[in-house]
Amino acid sequence: MTFRLWFAEKLWPEGYNFFSVWNSLSPFEKQEFSAPRHEELFMPDRIVVNRVGSKRSIYTESNQEFTAVYEIAKKNLTRWLKNGQSEPEKVEEKNYYNTLKTRSLLLQYPVEMPIRVLGQLLEIGESTVYERISSVTELVLVPGENNVTLLLMDQKDGAVYRYFLGTDGGELMEAINRYGTGNANMTLSAYELGFYRQPEDSELVPKLILNPFVMLDTSNENQKTEVLQANVPFDDLDD
Repeated sequence: MTFRLWFAEKLWPEGYNFFSVWNSLSPFEKQEFSAPRHEELFMPDRIVVNRVGSKRSIYTESNQEFTAVYEIAKKNLTRWLKNGQSEPEKVEEKNYYNTLKTRSLLLQYPVEMPIRVLGQLLEIGESTVYERISSVTELVLVPGENNVTLLLMDQKDGAVYRYFLGTDGGELMEAINRYGTGNANMTLSAYELGFYRQPEDSELVPKLILNPFVMLDTSNENQKTEVLQANVPFDDLDD
């Protein structure tokens, strides 16, 4: 109900000016949108399935597998928001990015996703998680023998948190094994390639810093790759 009210009244938590942008771009501004259409606006635009042994698959909404994988992810996200502990464990960033090297499910959103909006999509009215986490751009689910772990970086303070969902990881593990077929084995993250580090020794070389979760296709050097987030500061050069 809250989610639909935000759309009806054009309100947004924390002053996010989504609707001014949507109204200027959308030819459907005056049309009514159903709940499923709303959900599509805030689904991840990419799901990365990581397996041990450099097996990786990437799915977007155009892939048939996307819906099946996302449904499994939704089950775990719903459990997280319903039962998430009020005090998650704060961990180092390397623990977050190292999930790319093990069995995991990475959900990537095109913009910062307010956690409260995600909860409304999943029909979770109130959650202790809302009080702790503001917004995210990625969510990572990692299956274990007797548990599922969720890791995220809160975009408000840049801290990385780990939640234990208290559910069996068998279904998630099975999904990763099934859908991690390796359709993107040559696609590596900026973290794996080391491109996320800021150079220290090259004063005259532009410093390229990528989001560690940016995926780069290494199968063809001439192929253009999609860069989702980059910061390119240049040092001052002498004339």
